[in-house]
Amino acid sequence: MQTGPMVSGPWVRSSIHAGVQLLRGKILTMTQLVQPLRLRPFAAGDAPLLGAWLAGAGLGVPQTVPGRRWVERLIDDPNILCFTATLGGRIVGFFRLDTGPDQQAEITLIVAPGERRRGHGRALLAAALDQARARGLCRVLAVVDVENTAARSFFGDAGFEEVGHKTPGCIHLHRLVHRGSRRPPLEIQP
Repeated sequence: MQTGPMVSGPWVRSSIHAGVQLLRGKILTMTQLVQPLRLRPFAAGDAPLLGAWLAGAGLGVPQTVPGRRWVERLIDDPNILCFTATLGGRIVGFFRLDTGPDQQAEITLIVAPGERRRGHGRALLAAALDQARARGLCRVLAVVDVENTAARSFFGDAGFEEVGHKTPGCIHLHRLVHRGSRRPPLEIQP
């Protein structure tokens, strides 16, 4: 049995129009079409697949600390939140938040090559922002290759703003993390 929170919401269903879709001559309801992603903590067994995806995207595996393998660091470092997303028992994505003492985190997010353009990235980003919010982080930073227009567009559409080129060949995009969605609205009276 799979464990972990389900990832669902309007961003997962955005590609389904009017709640129904014609598929092989049958009309299916939205709940029949959308299977929620499940998140679970990253495990050592996920590393070969993740490493291949990262290499395929030109990212490489995360930097290591001397004397520790990157897999151990992703699992054991208390400043790193690392989750794997599954759909129907298969791994479809991953995100990592590497938090610093300044209450900011660098995000790495990747979706399986055969699973892209289906809303999984948006669902993973929403889950990552929820994790950041729950831990009281104030900002999330994405470091993206300057030529990766798809990633730049993805993060830009999600409210990330360009903050410059601090790493050669890369652009830094950040987004503030607001706790507003978890607090009751203010009542303003005239």
